[in-house]
Amino acid sequence: MLLAGPIGLVLIDRIVITREERYLERKFGKEYLNYKRRVRRWI
Repeated sequence: MLLAGPIGLVLIDRIVITREERYLERKFGKEYLNYKRRVRRWI
């Protein structure tokens, strides 16, 4: 059980968030890249 939390966070970070960021970069281009520079990934 104690390993499930950290493993889940790593999977979310490496798989889900990375895919979503690529999608948003394609959809919104420079506007999203500027936003990404200003805002931390984990708010």
